[in-house]
Amino acid sequence: MLNNQSIKDAGYDLESVGREAPTSPDDKIIKGIDGLYKNKNVRHMKENNKSKML
Repeated sequence: MLNNQSIKDAGYDLESVGREAPTSPDDKIIKGIDGLYKNKNVRHMKENNKSKML
């Protein structure tokens, strides 16, 4: 997901926050959240949304 060009073109700059998501059903079960991402580009997106509203 981090290398998905369409996500980057939409203005998202994702950073992994948790551990990696399981890759197969045989992966060890671990409690908690995995595959969680934070958008480092939130401020830029808010500015773009304001200009679209005007």
